[in-house]
Amino acid sequence: MMPGAFQMSPSSAGVQAGRCHGIPPPQIIYEKKRTARCFPDVEEFLKEEVVSCRRVSVQRTFLHIHQDVGPPKKKQRQKKEAEAAEDGRVEVPAWEEYFKSNGFTDCQLIQTFVWKHKDQKDQKDQLIFACVPYPSRPDGALLAEVIQQPAKDLVQCKLKEVQSITKRPLFVCLPFALPEGSLVVADEQLRVQSKELLFDCGTVALFMNATEFWRSVKPSAGNICKA
Repeated sequence: MMPGAFQMSPSSAGVQAGRCHGIPPPQIIYEKKRTARCFPDVEEFLKEEVVSCRRVSVQRTFLHIHQDVGPPKKKQRQKKEAEAAEDGRVEVPAWEEYFKSNGFTDCQLIQTFVWKHKDQKDQKDQLIFACVPYPSRPDGALLAEVIQQPAKDLVQCKLKEVQSITKRPLFVCLPFALPEGSLVVADEQLRVQSKELLFDCGTVALFMNATEFWRSVKPSAGNICKA
């Protein structure tokens, strides 16, 4: 080889030879990394309110985990608990398994429960979305005090009814992009929460700090959790 001459690499030489014989060069396809996104109406809400948050793709959804560790039938659950006791194992709650499977630490899961308040004047139902920190649950009587309505006029919605109202997957309920006329009530504990708030959106987990939650959602506040 003459000094200063350019030496082609085997791969380059192969491509050049292919061109001489009319063979097109191989195409390099770059796979675009998918960005985690919430539901379209939730994304619109986050955009309109300019919410500072982050989205994380979920490796195992709560629905799948619940089907594995939380059998819906009482007899099945009792049998599984008995088997675990015999083996010396402790059954892990589905949400705890959710945190572990997805590597979510140092955050506070926020659960949203839906209630209906029937207005005795026009007989229309108002939807009330109660936000509480896991593992707490809202109390109907305390919620009634906060919204200043009789407790007898409040009815908690069941899972299937919530799904019908929100049009979300089962177990997914969020305080964002709600039906018109809905009321959001958040427990006072969330005001002083220093950890990031976690909202389960099915295949995506949405994180934001407490300040952003209160600013964007503007919920009514009160002590609504059971003691």
